Amino acid sequence: MTLARLQHTMLDWLRTGDPTLAAALGGGPGPAVYLNNHRAALMAALENAYPQTRAWLGGPAFAAAAARHIEDHAPVSGTLDA
Repeated sequence: MTLARLQHTMLDWLRTGDPTLAAALGGGPGPAVYLNNHRAALMAALENAYPQTRAWLGGPAFAAAAARHIEDHAPVSGTLDA
């Protein structure tokens, strides 16, 4: 697999969590750990950007809304400020 193809597979997998893409990345626990860390960073970024909304909704409701937002609107860049 070329580096460009590997990078596209990784990005597609981060966006979808598709297990077949994880297998193409080598499988095992490594990809799952990376996906968890990636999504946790996105959740933390939303919590930092919207502290009043989190306070208004409460932690569990905000977390559910943030997780849904991440699933529906995955980042399109390697940086959050894009």
